[in-house]
Amino acid sequence: MNKKLLGLYGLKWNPFAPDVPVEALLLTRRIESFCWRAEQLIGEGGFALVTGAPGTGKSATLRILADRLGDKRDVKVGILSRPQSGLSDFYREMGDLFGVELSPHNRWAGSKVLRERWQAHIDASLSRPVLIVDEAQEMKPAVLAELRLLSSVRLDSHILLTVVLAGDGRLLERLRSDELMPLNSRMRVRLALERASAEELQELLMHALQKAGASKLMTGELIATLAPLHDIGKVGVPDRLLNKPGTLTAEELVEMRKHPVHGRDVIVKTEQEVGVRDDLTLAVAKDIVYTHHEKWDGSGYPQGLRGNDIPIAGRLMALVDVYDAAHSRRVYQGPMQHGDVVTMIVNGRGTHFDPAVVDAFVNVVPVLQRLSEHPEVQ
Repeated sequence: MNKKLLGLYGLKWNPFAPDVPVEALLLTRRIESFCWRAEQLIGEGGFALVTGAPGTGKSATLRILADRLGDKRDVKVGILSRPQSGLSDFYREMGDLFGVELSPHNRWAGSKVLRERWQAHIDASLSRPVLIVDEAQEMKPAVLAELRLLSSVRLDSHILLTVVLAGDGRLLERLRSDELMPLNSRMRVRLALERASAEELQELLMHALQKAGASKLMTGELIATLAPLHDIGKVGVPDRLLNKPGTLTAEELVEMRKHPVHGRDVIVKTEQEVGVRDDLTLAVAKDIVYTHHEKWDGSGYPQGLRGNDIPIAGRLMALVDVYDAAHSRRVYQGPMQHGDVVTMIVNGRGTHFDPAVVDAFVNVVPVLQRLSEHPEVQ
């Protein structure tokens, strides 16, 4: 959603984007309690743990915590960007985050220097380092074990670092292993998140709209309808992939392309839970979610459907999705000019897009052009 569309709807930002400001995130009582306990933990150091299935709010919780800690003068917050790194890269990033020159070729010396520098800094300025790690289930056991050794000295009697880990069930399984049991025993603050109820999701959506400046953008009835489907398709995709600024690796691309399947499964599960059968609206929703990345020439995903085998709802959404994405600012690219977007879509006629859908799109390009140039036009 570009700035002109935001202005058209009276929005300060896109309330549905993953990068909304922290103020748009709803601070529940459980998250408030966790953040308060984590703040108290920093005074003594140690480990905190946030767990939950994908889409339950782990990353949002970490954002809220990091924002609160950022206001404290005596706290230095570092956010690990590559939890999957090996020991050498882990040490390099730790050094970059906390201003300590580490030698990844000498693990013992690196730890010793880090501990000495941190201790000297803490003694001099009372500054306390906090390391935040999202998607911690991706961390290698050797790195997790090293992190435990890195965080304290003097037979664990003197804590040098506060660590906040967040991950899904795989992280819990690892922490219960014999190898990482010593780390698990050091988790002094824990928060186990669960999927929000429909009522909680409505509250989250209304809060986001209010903070974005358009509390009446959606009716209560529409919010109640959308709430159970709020995270279609993205519930199974790690946030580090959704928010990655660079090009995805081959492995990451495979993971990202699973989101149409995740989205369809969410709708199917919702139908089963509420006892709905043969609902036309949800049938169309499943077609949209599952097939909007299919391409007319059969090169799309997840099924590789071709031509008219792709449901019409998916063919329409394929073009709409590309048009909206090209106009929007993403973490990996800026918005394109309207003329360039039109050219790209027309060039995709018969390959990416249904020719008939592109022809219909071309007929309304003048209207879209006016809206792009004059967002006040209704």
